[in-house]
Amino acid sequence: MENNTFKFILKAFGLTFLAVTIAYFVIGRLLVAAFDYSTVEASYHLPTHALLVGLIFTVILCTILILDKLKNK
Repeated sequence: MENNTFKFILKAFGLTFLAVTIAYFVIGRLLVAAFDYSTVEASYHLPTHALLVGLIFTVILCTILILDKLKNK
C-alpha cells in the first residue's frame, strides 16, 4: 500500500471517529430538546444515530477509495 493511501485512510478514519463522537453528543442534545425525550429514551436512540453517522462516513470513505483505485488503473 502506498504511503499516501495509508495516510489518507488513517486521516479518514480519524475524521470519522471525530464526526461520530461529535454527533453522539450533538444528536443527543437535539433529541432531548426537539422531541422532549427523557435521558433514558435518548440513551436508546443516541447509539443508533451515532452508528448511522459512522456508517455513512465509512461508506463515503470506501466509495472514495474505490473510485481512486479505478482512476489509477
